[in-house]
Amino acid sequence: MISNEYAAGFLDGEGCINVSSTRNNEFIRVLIVNTNKSVLEFFQEKWGGDIQENKKHKKNWKISYTWRVQHKICLNFLNDVYPFLIVKKLQVEAAFMFFKARPGKGKKWSEETLKIANEAINKIKALNKKGVEISL
Repeated sequence: MISNEYAAGFLDGEGCINVSSTRNNEFIRVLIVNTNKSVLEFFQEKWGGDIQENKKHKKNWKISYTWRVQHKICLNFLNDVYPFLIVKKLQVEAAFMFFKARPGKGKKWSEETLKIANEAINKIKALNKKGVEISL
């Protein structure tokens, strides 16, 4: 079984906390990409989610895979690894802001919770920008 400490290091080095959307909803998800599918299967075994083969790659590259979690599974995973994170700690703190503000299934966003969620989303997007040093 995979430890929370190892998973945190893997997320710091190989993972991404990002914002995704459907037609009328934005949500936080975690993606971890690696060419070793068996290590991603350990993540799936412990936390759930799904693993997909990445179709786009250069001819001379190994096939890579993505482990993906969102919604409650994502929150459970982030709660488990948070104490051990270094690189992705600020993104996870912003994700926690989003999850705390989220009204829950069947409930509507209030003006205040929507503002908090949007701030969290914007913070994650800013922290994920390449080549830009962010001081928050």
